[in-house]
Amino acid sequence: MPTQLLLVCTANIARSPLAAALFAAHVRARGLDDQITVASAGVRAREGHAAAGPSIRIAEGWGLDLSSHRSRPVTQELLETSDLVLTMAEEHRDVLSGRAAGMAQRCFTLPELRRLLRDTEVAELPPTPVDRLAELAERAHRRRPANVTTTPQDVRDPYGRSDEVYAEVAAQLVELVSAVAPVLFGPVPADRQAAAARLPSPPSTPRPRRRRRTDR
Repeated sequence: MPTQLLLVCTANIARSPLAAALFAAHVRARGLDDQITVASAGVRAREGHAAAGPSIRIAEGWGLDLSSHRSRPVTQELLETSDLVLTMAEEHRDVLSGRAAGMAQRCFTLPELRRLLRDTEVAELPPTPVDRLAELAERAHRRRPANVTTTPQDVRDPYGRSDEVYAEVAAQLVELVSAVAPVLFGPVPADRQAAAARLPSPPSTPRPRRRRRTDR
């Protein structure tokens, strides 16, 4: 039975569909489609709504298709069948943590998981996805008390905002997923490097402008 990764936001129309599409692309690039499923849902989602227009257009720019996405609420079954749950904000994580057995130990915000697994030695992890995700969730949960931060571990909600905000959120998601996916799914096999080359990549950090010296 495939292991399942669940992405969660509020309405399941802006952030979590984009994050799920990115994670699914990383799964496909590694040829793990038959071993890992990626799903998304929302803590206050209504059934059947299409993804937000800017999210669809951004996904198209990545070569990904969100046109068939339809929103759905987080159900008990989804939680119980998901081996790792990644939320877009702390409020989502806190709402879900008590809703299923062991959920607090396998539910993290996406930025939080990146921080907690930053120094993970990938070569030491179990090779099979189901064992790997279980091991990583356990490690991340153990590191929580020693890695407390007062900085919000959230991905901003772009819904109802400008295309520029959507683009900023998308760039953040690309950066986070690109950092976390190699840990969760392992390295890309040598014979699949061409597929990996088509994955969305984090935007390069612009260099600060140098101030011109002026003669006085």
